[in-house]
Amino acid sequence: MKRHYKILTIPLIALAFLPVVYQFVLTAAPKTNTELFDEHFTPQRLLDDSQWRSERSTQPRPAEGSVVSEEGKKIYRQAVQAYQSGAYQKAVEQFEAYQAHATDKERSFYLYLGISYLATEQLDQAETTFKQALQQVSIAKKGDAEWYLVLTLIRKNALDQAEQYLKALIARAPEHPRREQAVQLQQQIQQHQPS
Repeated sequence: MKRHYKILTIPLIALAFLPVVYQFVLTAAPKTNTELFDEHFTPQRLLDDSQWRSERSTQPRPAEGSVVSEEGKKIYRQAVQAYQSGAYQKAVEQFEAYQAHATDKERSFYLYLGISYLATEQLDQAETTFKQALQQVSIAKKGDAEWYLVLTLIRKNALDQAEQYLKALIARAPEHPRREQAVQLQQQIQQHQPS
């Protein structure tokens, strides 16, 4: 009788460890570009006016004392509303229309236009827009533009370029809110690429 317990115990123990082994195999396998992108892409949220007063934010706003026409302000509000509701194609259209009204002081909307392009799979436009944003937005927003540029490059399967931007972001901005996520993503990219 004891021998039967031993015979049954070994397969039962092996069966009990099967989920652990299976999970290890799944996590050890390199992720696809789509999985890397999906794991790290979350559109940056915009704050409403009451939150603006209570929090320091990177939400695009027409600059103080700007000379944006009433029509430009209306287009801008529609773009922000579309972005906040997740209607990214409409946000693209409205932010593109707003470009004609924006002054040199008001270029932070490029970040949200780029995110809208990325969310709608318009990857070439997203890449171009994030590169423009790197040249035109404030230092506080450059890290965000760089982060979304990295995600765009991953989505485009340009992992070498994505890793270069990640290295720069990690080295230059140790206080960046996404630094830990950037380090993790860099490790995942290195694991993903053949040696």
